Amino acid sequence: MELADAGLLDPSVIYFDEFYHLYAPRPGKGDGAIYATSPNGLDFTRQPDVVIKGSTDTKFLGNPMASYGSMYFFGTLEPKTSWAGVFCAKSSNGVDWTVLWTKSGTFADPAAIETPSGTLVFITSLQGPG
Repeated sequence: MELADAGLLDPSVIYFDEFYHLYAPRPGKGDGAIYATSPNGLDFTRQPDVVIKGSTDTKFLGNPMASYGSMYFFGTLEPKTSWAGVFCAKSSNGVDWTVLWTKSGTFADPAAIETPSGTLVFITSLQGPG
């Protein structure tokens, strides 16, 4: 998939509810995601951009995870074009999202996995000095 008017950077893909869902940060925006779906993981159809209603700093720079019949997205808080921490949002359909929690700090681009015992392992990128 490519964009005619901007670069497509940092996409993430997850298989959920019989479709592959692609999310990529919207170029030049501090919130939301470019969103596309695919039945086979190869041919994606762009859908309307995804934004979290009521949030202007929830950038989909991070990774999704499926657990217990829902999708979760661990993303970056970016209120003023710089890293401000991370968030976790939940969706039952990949389009409508609700923020569950936020954590402020100079880190971003989180990823999480759930171990077989149910422990959530979480990692982020740290913003360096300067």
